[in-house]
Parts: sequence; C-alpha cells; structure tokens
Amino acid sequence: MFKYISNITSLFIFLVSLEVGAQDLNHMWKGNNAYKDLNYEEAEQNYLKSAEALPGNDVAFNLGNALYKQKKYEEAAKLYNDIVLKSESKTDKAEAYHNLGNALLKSQKLDESINAYKQALRNNPGDEETRYNLSYAMKMKQQQEEKEDQNQDKQDQENKENEDQDKQDQENKENKDQEKQDKEDQNQNNKEEKQQEQNKEQPKPNEISKQDAERLLENLENEEEKTQEKMQLKRLKSNNTKIENDW
Repeated sequence: MFKYISNITSLFIFLVSLEVGAQDLNHMWKGNNAYKDLNYEEAEQNYLKSAEALPGNDVAFNLGNALYKQKKYEEAAKLYNDIVLKSESKTDKAEAYHNLGNALLKSQKLDESINAYKQALRNNPGDEETRYNLSYAMKMKQQQEEKEDQNQDKQDQENKENEDQDKQDQENKENKDQEKQDKEDQNQNNKEEKQQEQNKEQPKPNEISKQDAERLLENLENEEEKTQEKMQLKRLKSNNTKIENDW
C-alpha cells in the first residue's frame, strides 16, 4: 500500500493565498477525479498541468502515485525522491520514503527499497504499514538470496558434471587413439616378422639353400668314402706283391 495525498482543504487555502487561477485548480480537481475513476493516464496529464502553477508536495505526491499506477516506477521514484530532498516535515519525508520504497520494490531494487522503508520508519516509527512493507521486502530479499544460492549450487553441479563428462570423453578419446596406435604397431610388427620369415626362407645371392648344402655335404662324404676305398684297395694290392726267396 502507498500513501495518497489529497488534502483538498489545506490545498485550497494554499491556492487562495497564492491567488492561483481557477483553471489550475480545475486541473487538480480533474486529476483527483480521474485518479478515483482509475483513469491514471488522464490523472497524470491533469497533475502535470496543475504542477506547473501549483508548487508543493501535494501535486507531486499525486502525480507520483498516478505514474506508479501506470507501472512507471522509475519516474514515480524520482518524484518521491525529490519530495524527500525538498521536504522539511518528517511526515512528508516518511510518506515520501514509504512510496519510494514501494516504487523501488516494484522495480526489484530490493536493497534500495529496504533502505527507503527504514528511512520512513526513522521519520515515523509508528507507521505499521511501512513496518509491514519493510518486513515483506526483507523476506523477498531473503528468498532472492536463497534462490541465487540454489541457482549457484545448481550451476556449480552442472559445471562439475560437464567437466567430468569432458574429462571422460577425453579419456575415451585417448584410449581409442591408443588402441588404434597399438593396433597399427601390432600390424607393423606382424609385417616385419613375416618379412623376416620370408627373408630366412629365401637364400641370399651366392649362397646355397640348406637342402643344397646338405646334399653337397652328402656328396662330399660319398666321394670321401670312395676315395678311402680306392686307397685301401691300392694298399692291399701293394701288400700282395710276390716276394722271391733268395735262397
């Protein structure tokens, strides 16, 4: 709830003392009637016209309220803040701070809203509406902080999960790359071993195969045996030579 200032009696006396024209007063009355009829845009236009000739907080309050009802919270807050700066009355300050707190609350400026309500209570400690609004703003602030903490925890958890997934993906990729490399190395080793086996089986130039070498050795052994036999026969013949008696 916000404060609505429309003290027509005191305003009327003020207008008479300043000899303000009936037209300016008429805009003020039209603004008030439009505001009561919930036609806040028309009320704003009439308050603006009357504000040009009617200095004081009453028109500023009503204009601020018309802006507030149209959800023009920043414009309304500026007017309420101007009232705070210009007012010497604690009552006006308290009501301006109260409305300022409402406009800031609607703008989701919770810290500034809480401070405005506190200032209102410093100027009018007994205002229960302001005390209620302060409590409400502080509760919203607490809920906002809890939500931010929850969102941060959720974000941290998501970040951790993403990091773990990235790490797992990297490990999987490295494992696949290693498996591919191992397979390539194994294939290369198999090729080399096969080539080596083929090289062993094929004789080198100017070299004989194992089978040929064995046959050659066998032939040599046979030739050797034949040679030995020939020599043996020769010795035997030599031994059988007839020896004549010399008697």
